[in-house]
Amino acid sequence: MVRYRAHSAMAPIPFDRHGVPGTIELVDDFIAAGADVTVTSSAGVAFVSELDWTSVAMDATSGLLSIVVGESDHQGIIRFASVLPTSSTQALRLKLGRQVAQEADMPFILDTNGLYVAAVLRIPTLAATAVAFGLTGVALTGSGTETPNGSSLDEIAWVFDDEESAIGAVWIAQVNGAGTDVEKVSGITYVAGDWVLLEIAADTTGVTFRVTTEDDTETLNIDSSDSSVEPVVSLRPFFGLSPGADGTAGTYDIDSFALRYIRRQPLVASWLGQ
Repeated sequence: MVRYRAHSAMAPIPFDRHGVPGTIELVDDFIAAGADVTVTSSAGVAFVSELDWTSVAMDATSGLLSIVVGESDHQGIIRFASVLPTSSTQALRLKLGRQVAQEADMPFILDTNGLYVAAVLRIPTLAATAVAFGLTGVALTGSGTETPNGSSLDEIAWVFDDEESAIGAVWIAQVNGAGTDVEKVSGITYVAGDWVLLEIAADTTGVTFRVTTEDDTETLNIDSSDSSVEPVVSLRPFFGLSPGADGTAGTYDIDSFALRYIRRQPLVASWLGQ
C-alpha cells in the first residue's frame, strides 16, 4: 500500500477524521442515478444521483446523460454523449451541484489544505471524443474555449483530445489560472475502451495529477517551478465533453466520482474565529 504524508491531499482520510466537521467527503458511484436527461442549453438541466449535478450545453450542442447496465467491478455507470450534428468546437459539461451560474458562489476555493478529486471513466472511440475532468471556474459562454483542451481560463483538469495527434493517445494535465496555461503530457498510452483512474490534488502552491491504467501509473506535478498560476476564483468539479475530430457523436462512460477536503489545522488555529 502506498503511504502519503498526512498533509497530502492525495492521502486517504485518517480513520479518526471521518464524519467530523473538519472533513468533507463526497462520493457518487451513480448507483442511485435517476432518469435519463437530455442536455439542450446553457440554462442547465438537473441530473440527480447520489449527488446533485447540473448539465449544460454550449451553442447548438445537445447531449444525453443516460444510465447503462453495471458491470463486474463497475457497479453504477452513466454515459455522457453528444448528439448529432456535431462539431469539435461544441461543448457539454456536467458540473457538481445545482447551481447553473459559474462565475461566483461556487463551493471551493483553493487553500493550503488541498482539494482532491478523482474519477474512473472510459472512452470507447478515441477519435470521436474529447474529454475533460477536474475543477473549473468557467461559465459556458459560447466562445469555444470551454471545450476540452480549449485553454479555458481558471481551470485545472485532465484532458484527452485525439486531435493532438502529434503526441499520441495520452492524457494531458493542465493548469490555467487567469490565462496562464501550463500543460504536461502523460507518458502512458491510453487504450480505447479501458477504464482509467484520474486523480487531481490541488492547493495554492501547485497541483498533483495522477493517471492509472491497468498497465501503469504516472504522477505529474505542475507548480511555480513551471511558472504556473493556480486559479484564485471559486471552483467546482466537472466533466467535459466535445465531439472529436471525426465528426461523429462523442461518448464516454463514468463509473465513479470522489472528492475529499480536510481542514488540517487545529480546531481554533485558522478556521474558527476571525
